[in-house]
Amino acid sequence: MTVGTSIGLLATVDGGAVWTRTTDPEVDLEGRALEGLSCPSPQDCVFLAERISDQRSIFARTTDGGSSWTTVAMPAQDQVVGVTCQTPSHCVAVGSFNDDDPAAFVSADGGATWSAGTVPRRPHTSSFFWVACPTVSHCVAVGPEGSAYTVDGGITWRT
Repeated sequence: MTVGTSIGLLATVDGGAVWTRTTDPEVDLEGRALEGLSCPSPQDCVFLAERISDQRSIFARTTDGGSSWTTVAMPAQDQVVGVTCQTPSHCVAVGSFNDDDPAAFVSADGGATWSAGTVPRRPHTSSFFWVACPTVSHCVAVGPEGSAYTVDGGITWRT
């Protein structure tokens, strides 16, 4: 498991008894806020970090318990702040499009590529902040003015 702090990324392999600072030149957290974290297995973790200056998000993934990371920029027009991965390959991320409308994305390759889900627009929902998926197919996204759910892994959302 890995978490982000003001000193960078910390990783543990013993359930949290000992934490070690991990450094990876691939992941620059300077000026970024950690927004979402998900670890579908002890070796596989992902996180979203948002740059404070322009609200652009990056998605980072490790497959070796935090020793090394790869990053992917999220879609340019979107603020992506919530993520969950039920398996190392299937991830769902949520946020907002054009500041107010809800946005959802799904990845079938561990975050290497993302596809936009179909989400009902206002007035039914606003931007999403959190997402939880009790199964790969079933997820719920929640924001300050509503929620939506999916039964197809994040492709189509309903209010």
